[in-house]
Amino acid sequence: MSTVERLIPLTELDREILLAKKQQTLRFTIVKAVIAGACLLPLIVFRSLYFLIALPLASFLLGAYALASLLQFLKFKEDLAQGQKRIISGTIDAQNVDVVRRTDSDGVEESATYTFWVQVQGNKLTVTEDQYYQLKKGDQIEAEMAPASETLFRINKFAEIS
Repeated sequence: MSTVERLIPLTELDREILLAKKQQTLRFTIVKAVIAGACLLPLIVFRSLYFLIALPLASFLLGAYALASLLQFLKFKEDLAQGQKRIISGTIDAQNVDVVRRTDSDGVEESATYTFWVQVQGNKLTVTEDQYYQLKKGDQIEAEMAPASETLFRINKFAEIS
């Protein structure tokens, strides 16, 4: 079966989900931006080479994270303004788990981060761990997601193809 995509209006629950995520993202954006600016304040007192390099670098990195959060906020805002969600129907072509392991400065591995996803005719959908284990390759699904932010509202499994 080929992928079928169509747009339908957001439900009130979908609007509430997007609005909550939009507000949370805005709060994180503001906090990151304020901390990025505050990182530069110690430069008034400390003028050593270490602070002249480390503090602007930290400020720049936090500013970049704030900018990324702002872009995500704008995607949520766009989804709410459009008032539409995308329905994708098709067969699961692939599924996998992306694992990210980071090490700290001592070389000790921190806890791994897992991202579960399924692919439906070229559309990669991030799902929860429970959804991941309920789905398998060849299943017919219908997914409801926001077009800009790619927030997944629901995913329904229809039938298995043998």
